[in-house]
Amino acid sequence: MLDTTLIKFRNVLYRDFSDNEIFDLTRILNGLGILIYYITVIIPNFGKFFLSDGFVSPEAFTFYPKSWLFYFHDSQMILVLLFAVSFLMLMAYTLGFYAKWALIILLPIHLGFHAANPFILHEPQQLSNLLLILTLFLPIENHWALKKRRDMFPELKIRESRLILQSLLVYLSLYYFFAGIKKIPDPFWIKGSAVSDILNWPYLGRDNFLVNIIKNPAISKVLTYMTLVFEMSFVFIAFTRFRRGLLFLGFFFHLFIALTMDVGLFFWAMMSWYPVLLIKPRR
Repeated sequence: MLDTTLIKFRNVLYRDFSDNEIFDLTRILNGLGILIYYITVIIPNFGKFFLSDGFVSPEAFTFYPKSWLFYFHDSQMILVLLFAVSFLMLMAYTLGFYAKWALIILLPIHLGFHAANPFILHEPQQLSNLLLILTLFLPIENHWALKKRRDMFPELKIRESRLILQSLLVYLSLYYFFAGIKKIPDPFWIKGSAVSDILNWPYLGRDNFLVNIIKNPAISKVLTYMTLVFEMSFVFIAFTRFRRGLLFLGFFFHLFIALTMDVGLFFWAMMSWYPVLLIKPRR
């Protein structure tokens, strides 16, 4: 049984994914993460199970009614209606059911919500929103989709699709690199106490046994330096034949963060960018 599992694992690791499969997988992961975020409005504790804090409910929008896309006034009926339309379009987008048309309807409402309410304008959501906008111009319903369509935009040539995926990989790599670089001047990162210090923040650190273990000074120091090494070395591995190893390192890195910190959509936002690591490596 173990041998069979290892063989399947190896097959996935070395399987050649087409560019269209990678585009579709990006759509699915990003849509799924945002969908979980939306469901927390209906089921408040739902997001905790999936490592995501809740989406602020429509009632909160009345405190900050101005948006560059909409003017949200005090009518809860309109807010709930817009939320329902956005939720349904997000489901269609994730499942690949007329995904492009669903995305065209979804984007102004979804971005309007986030522009109107500063409580949900945070870095993970911006990463997800950026990917939503980018997928509007990509072939995202050619492979894993309930309704496969190739007529919304011209089909990309192999060279063009590969250039787009490489560009997304450059963005992801530089995101990590500069996230690590900006930590260097911080004395808490230099002396190795940053992880435990962050977990001691009342609104960020979770309350579980894993957090209590990590607060040990020696463990915190190791994890602090490992974080810096992972973030700053990502860019140097991402463009080698070992890039797929980052899939597993990154997954456990962000899973660890999600289990110990309240970081909202961060886990899903980052995982939705990871399909670019499946680009076929050069032989």
